[in-house]
Amino acid sequence: MPPDQKQKAKEIILEAGARTLREKGFHGVGVDGLAEAAGMTSGAFYSNFANKDALLEGVIEASVPR
Repeated sequence: MPPDQKQKAKEIILEAGARTLREKGFHGVGVDGLAEAAGMTSGAFYSNFANKDALLEGVIEASVPR
């Protein structure tokens, strides 16, 4: 496994998660739906984020200009 694969997976989940949360709302989608939107399994989701709240925090953090 390439060393940057985990980071790339996390970025894919963040991008797909941000899009899906905008479309369906926080309560309108579960972890399985978020993982599916990213083309990944829920196991891959949980290897990058502890839960849906953690994903939302990551989406917010990624959207704040530095």
